[in-house]
Amino acid sequence: MIAGSALRRPVTCDEPPRGLVAVRRKMATGSHPIPAPLRRGGVSTTADKLGRMADEDLMALVAATDADAFSVLYDRHITAAYSLAYRIAGSQSLADDVTQAAFLSVWRSAGRYDSRQGSVRSWVLSITRNRAIDQLRRATRHTDRQAAGDGEAAERLPAREDTEAAAIEAV
Repeated sequence: MIAGSALRRPVTCDEPPRGLVAVRRKMATGSHPIPAPLRRGGVSTTADKLGRMADEDLMALVAATDADAFSVLYDRHITAAYSLAYRIAGSQSLADDVTQAAFLSVWRSAGRYDSRQGSVRSWVLSITRNRAIDQLRRATRHTDRQAAGDGEAAERLPAREDTEAAAIEAV
């Protein structure tokens, strides 16, 4: 598990998903969202029941905006998603951003998950991979624009002789 750094930045959307906010709070306090399997005389809690559910069943609950189901799903897949993001992005800060964007996308598009297409883990990791590649492309384009902008600025400045010749011709 990542020590609170995966979702440190604020979520920027119209309405932050309750599940993501709950996960961020739990990570900030250092507590785990899933309690011990049995508490007080063998009585199961809702989190225990969710912890025993298959990923496909959790996705149905996440699609219905169940924050606890999202928290369980997050805990199951965050390590693999962050590892993949870090391998692709190459830096911790980019991997943090990519992982947050990926899980925000999972929260928003949980209803589009189709179990016939593959497992939940592969779906989450493909979202993470796509977000990481998009991040790299944005960074590359930004770097290319800066380099091109520096070169174009130098090309746009006319030589002094050209300016004098243009002024003489204009008279």
